[in-house]
Amino acid sequence: MQEMARQQYLEAMGIQTYMPKWVLPSAPVPLQCDLASLSVELTAAAPSESPATSSVRQDRAQEAAAPEAVGNILQSMLANAKVTEPARSPSKVANLSLLAKQQSAISDAFAVNLWQFAGLIVVADRQVQKALPVNVLLKNILIALGRAVVETQKPEVIKWPLEGLSAAQSGPADTYLKSILLARRFAGQATSLLCFGEMSSRNLLEQDTALYAQTQITLAEADVMPAVCLPSLEALIEAPAMKAPVWAAISHLRIA
Repeated sequence: MQEMARQQYLEAMGIQTYMPKWVLPSAPVPLQCDLASLSVELTAAAPSESPATSSVRQDRAQEAAAPEAVGNILQSMLANAKVTEPARSPSKVANLSLLAKQQSAISDAFAVNLWQFAGLIVVADRQVQKALPVNVLLKNILIALGRAVVETQKPEVIKWPLEGLSAAQSGPADTYLKSILLARRFAGQATSLLCFGEMSSRNLLEQDTALYAQTQITLAEADVMPAVCLPSLEALIEAPAMKAPVWAAISHLRIA
């Protein structure tokens, strides 16, 4: 449809057209396609026209001349316009920095499973997306350690940061986890900790603790708990060959 005819239709329907006056920051510059070569090819390929058809085509060309001139003017204005990004105020920069810190804290959020038994606390990475029977594997490990048949189906889920609080309000993750261990440990009973998984070991043990190594963590002043750094329960299911070094690292906890 010709531009003039389109405008007449819109005017008859009571629709007012408009053209933006300002160029928005970072807006892409519209490009006008060069149809000169296409029009030449169409003209060359077109069949011979009757005088009446030629007269009608000339009239339509005159009607389209005005919008084409307007288009050329707009293209010239857009080509000469300098689209620059406005300088960010210090307050906006501070807000962006705070948002980046909050997103970083969200990405560091984690959840672990915790089981509590007589003389033993187990903390393991929570990887529910793998849907592996880690509770069955842990039950077999406890039986091998001489523990009676225990319930491992429903672990306690520990999340950090706390629900409804930011990472800054929840405090350091290691302090939070150690306070839970201190509260879960039975008073007057020697208790050891098994850390299954990288996330659990990173937030409870020293950074340089080697895999399968026996170490200890400080829960309070002069209050320590023996601990063992182990691969995740999911990794043991996926790679059964890792079970032998795990058993060598925890066999001293076996009850005769």
